[in-house]
Amino acid sequence: MSDPIKSPAPISTRTSARASRPKGKYVAALAEPWWTMLMDNPGARAELRRCRASVDAVGVPMALLLARQIGVTRLDDDDRALDVALGLAILLAHVRESADPKTAVLRAVGYSRIPAPSKNKNSNDPGEERPILSDVRFRRLMDAEPGPELLMTLIRLIRLCDGRMNIADLSEAWWSWHRSSYDRDHIRRRWAMDYYNVRTDRSNLPDSNLAESAGDPE
Repeated sequence: MSDPIKSPAPISTRTSARASRPKGKYVAALAEPWWTMLMDNPGARAELRRCRASVDAVGVPMALLLARQIGVTRLDDDDRALDVALGLAILLAHVRESADPKTAVLRAVGYSRIPAPSKNKNSNDPGEERPILSDVRFRRLMDAEPGPELLMTLIRLIRLCDGRMNIADLSEAWWSWHRSSYDRDHIRRRWAMDYYNVRTDRSNLPDSNLAESAGDPE
């Protein structure tokens, strides 16, 4: 009988390294307790704030502690989980204050209601709502590539919010963005719904009687 370790399964049936990584919600639950410890260690926080890429944080013990807590204890050519964990440590070092956990990151910086179509996109109508995160920056965030580009984009978002962030939501999004293309697309959809307040904005909806007569979509 052959040794299964020396006889890997075909690529079509082999378990993906990304699929074996912890899920975003698991990481989110660990993030705030670790961030609380980091806030009591200003030296480590300052070191992490100076980092511009995950590899820069590899010599910071607090960053490695976060990686170990997440469950990243080995290196694998097909698994960049250590880089993602170190990137999360850098990201959280820029958070100054923990925000309301009930308010998602993009909900806090987005529109209060879905914006109506405008005939003149360059209009400077003083009555037009201007979210904290502009549409242009939002689209850059949605298009950001995993790794350094997403890291720097989210750091700019944190600064835009004066360092106040929903730590669990931010951590889940960061981790999921790198876990798989499926998870990344899920975060994109959720961010869009949060940014444009699709879930709670009740304006511009069809008449309730009409909606009832139409029934639920199949």
